[in-house]
Amino acid sequence: SAINILDVNFNASAAYNPNGSGNNNGNNGNNSGSGTGASKECYNQNLIKQGVTYSTEMSSTVASLGTTTVYVVNYKPNGTASFNGISAQELLTDTIILSGVGTGTVSKIKSYLNVYDNESLAYGNSVTLTLPGFGDYNVVGTMTPPKRTPFSMAANESFEQTYKYKQEAVGSIFPISYPEQSMTEKLTFLGIESVTVPAGSFKACKFKHDSTVDSVTSVSYTWQISDAAYRGLTAKIEAKDVVTVATKLSIQGQ
Repeated sequence: SAINILDVNFNASAAYNPNGSGNNNGNNGNNSGSGTGASKECYNQNLIKQGVTYSTEMSSTVASLGTTTVYVVNYKPNGTASFNGISAQELLTDTIILSGVGTGTVSKIKSYLNVYDNESLAYGNSVTLTLPGFGDYNVVGTMTPPKRTPFSMAANESFEQTYKYKQEAVGSIFPISYPEQSMTEKLTFLGIESVTVPAGSFKACKFKHDSTVDSVTSVSYTWQISDAAYRGLTAKIEAKDVVTVATKLSIQGQ
């Protein structure tokens, strides 16, 4: 990606896109799960409704570098908007790096998706990145066809899709069009299991995500909470030597 601040594309729609971080090659996760449960138990349609806000504070550690970065992601559904002529639901996301590499960096994301009973369709996003000392940097990314995430998956069921992802820097001091990327993503639901992180102990759906971008494949694992109080939020992500855990979670207005 042209921009990757702790994977802004994932942070933008994590509640409907349990894909972990998309550019850590390799496999640090356990390829097995409980083999029980249904993935729909871990999606929360309230998280796209106006009047609901939610946030996740995450701690991300890169073992090979010995670095830990703490950041907070704040989400706010913003109603219906138009994206490339498509009527979609707009989700506002602010990511702030609190400590570690890039402290003080802020990204503001508008992601565009439609959430239905059994799936979500993601059309793209608009990212404004504030770099200390450099000002704002704006990038629009478009997915063609829309990226689909099915909600109703049985244990060990997979869904695979190929789409094109195009990024352009607009309205900034860096007016650049980046090469279109071909992306193939395979999402596998491994079952519901218990997971413990600093934010608490939860029941969560474990997903495996295989992502191939221009012939380079990465593997990651995501634990998405099924417990009612925080249903739909991300508890943990593993990718190669990177482990990210939730330290604080909140949902208001459900």
